[in-house]
Amino acid sequence: MSDVGVLMTTEEAADKCGVRPGTIRQWVRRGHLKAVGRTPGGRSALYRQVDVAAAEAATRARAKRSPGLDRLCAELARVRARLDHAA
Repeated sequence: MSDVGVLMTTEEAADKCGVRPGTIRQWVRRGHLKAVGRTPGGRSALYRQVDVAAAEAATRARAKRSPGLDRLCAELARVRARLDHAA
């Protein structure tokens, strides 16, 4: 399965980014990330993997903490290329 349509819960996004779920919720409150839906039962928000990667890259760049930033930017470019090709 391609990464283009991958959806993640708050907890999964936090695990992938190496942060706590509260950090993901802060990104949402600050407008860096937007949920695209909810899990069945509405318990957790769902985010597109590409949006999570973009929010993490932007947040780390602003904070001047860039461990793995090159990896994230490369992954983001790869996923965006797939989105452009699919369109």
